Amino acid sequence: MGDIDSASSAAPRLQGGPVTRWLRKKMDDDRPWSLIAWSVIIGLVSGLVVGLFRGSLTWLNDRMTDLYAYTKDGHWWVLALVVAGSFLLSWLLAWIVKTEPLVSGSGIPDVEQRLRSDHAKYWHWWKVTWRKVVGGLAAVGPGLFLGREGPSVQIGASVGLGCSNYSDHTARNRHTLVSCGAAAGLSAAFTAPLASVIFVAEEVYARFTTRVFICSFVASVSAAFTTILVLGQAPGFVLPAPRTIDITMWWQFILIGMGLGCVAALYEKTLFWGINFYSLLHIPRMLRAFIPFLLMIPLGLLLPVTLGGGTSFINIVSNSNTALWLLVVMFIIRLIGSQLSYGSGVPGGVFLPILTLGATFGLICGKLLVMAHVDPGSAGYFSVIESSCMAGLFGATVQCPLTAIILVVEMTGYSSLIPMSIVTLCACIVYDLLGGKPVYDELAGYQAKTLWRHMPERAIVLVKKKLFEFFDKPRDEHGGRG
Repeated sequence: MGDIDSASSAAPRLQGGPVTRWLRKKMDDDRPWSLIAWSVIIGLVSGLVVGLFRGSLTWLNDRMTDLYAYTKDGHWWVLALVVAGSFLLSWLLAWIVKTEPLVSGSGIPDVEQRLRSDHAKYWHWWKVTWRKVVGGLAAVGPGLFLGREGPSVQIGASVGLGCSNYSDHTARNRHTLVSCGAAAGLSAAFTAPLASVIFVAEEVYARFTTRVFICSFVASVSAAFTTILVLGQAPGFVLPAPRTIDITMWWQFILIGMGLGCVAALYEKTLFWGINFYSLLHIPRMLRAFIPFLLMIPLGLLLPVTLGGGTSFINIVSNSNTALWLLVVMFIIRLIGSQLSYGSGVPGGVFLPILTLGATFGLICGKLLVMAHVDPGSAGYFSVIESSCMAGLFGATVQCPLTAIILVVEMTGYSSLIPMSIVTLCACIVYDLLGGKPVYDELAGYQAKTLWRHMPERAIVLVKKKLFEFFDKPRDEHGGRG
């Protein structure tokens, strides 16, 4: 089926049963209660789908951990099955992306661009939804360093688009329903309704109005309610209870924020290096996911806690006395693994990997400060620095500081707002001074870069000048170059 043009005045009437006809009859106008009712439906459906998707990812990650533990008990023949399964999953993911390119990567940049356009062409909601679910399970479930939030946002937006096809709303309201679905998807991914609405306002929807705010908020709360029914009320990150940091110690958060801004710039550069890695080496798409899958095998055997998006990793290292050198090694591994996983083009997001890197960097900073005798160190002290770095790294790379702070507060249940604000503000300033741009905006307009685009600007100018000089030289009497 072809694209659905949002510029049309109304969605096409679909044949349906009595329930569908009743919905069209009762909810086909622009009255506020109609849009709110649709927002509730979108939130409930998105929360159910994303909640089941999120629960399935957790179950698959746990089974992979058990499989690696079973292998280490002496059943090494299982590794042959793991390698064969990785190849089959790589082939499946390549087929999914080939048949529907929109499911590749995060999905958030594509949703953003369409919601910011007045004449966007929307996708076929069902084709994208089931492929994103299956692709996300096949990529993130076995342990690739990818997040669930990108697929969740695109799944929620697809649910909103599908619901808009069952009503006769105008193109403007279709934008509203899709934005409701995007907010509901993110809310279900992290059980964070407030951060989801702010994210839509701050990053996704350029023309955020009171109508969009109310509908998105209703959808987010409905999605969070459904997710809690499916998965329970446990917070996403279980960190030690934070301690109060004296005002005389706030200077250290300025230094941490400045360092975090440099880490954000490093993340931005390596993200696109990871994408170009496959293109420049001309690796077939069928084998692109196979490379990070193979890299996960030794990690699964040695450090199974590192597998997946990073929620379990954060919860474990935050509540254990992990050595400084091991934290540094884990930070490097997760940075490289995240970029190679995302660069392969499989369905998966960068949201959760960024939070994981921020938490690891925060623990490293806490250890260094304790070694420097700046603070005696405690679990609550590390918790404040860790949560602040999570908010700071995400706020800087995506340029959504308010979303980052509220998200971390909702996911941890702790409100160390002043340290978070200091770190996030400093990280955003340093990131901007280093020439960093919002990651999702860059991904939305990104095309595979060539070697020429990687060369410094002066080097490109110099090479072009030499080439022009060579070809512009006069020919000698024998017809050759001078």
